Amino acid sequence: MDIGNDAEGKVPEAEHFHLQNNSRNAFELMMLHARGLILCRPTTRRGLIHQVRYLAAQFTDPEGCASGGWALPDTIGEDEAPWQLAFLRSLGAGLRKMAGEFPEQESA
Repeated sequence: MDIGNDAEGKVPEAEHFHLQNNSRNAFELMMLHARGLILCRPTTRRGLIHQVRYLAAQFTDPEGCASGGWALPDTIGEDEAPWQLAFLRSLGAGLRKMAGEFPEQESA
């Protein structure tokens, strides 16, 4: 992702543009997959454990986490909620789905 910035002034302008474009496309694809990971609702406890462990592993840089983390979007969803809030809502819905004894609740 940093190669486009590192190449500035060191490669021809057309190549630098190409590097920046590829970096932007890779970042947008990474954010798309991050949104899917945050909003997915695992159907098994094993899947839920893996999802939570992966997301917890993204908090390796405390300063970077203040803005969502380097590999996760700052906000997500129609209401542009912080990704952590969107994940917790999805987590609650996923847990409710795994435990059929709990009735559905309306979103807050």
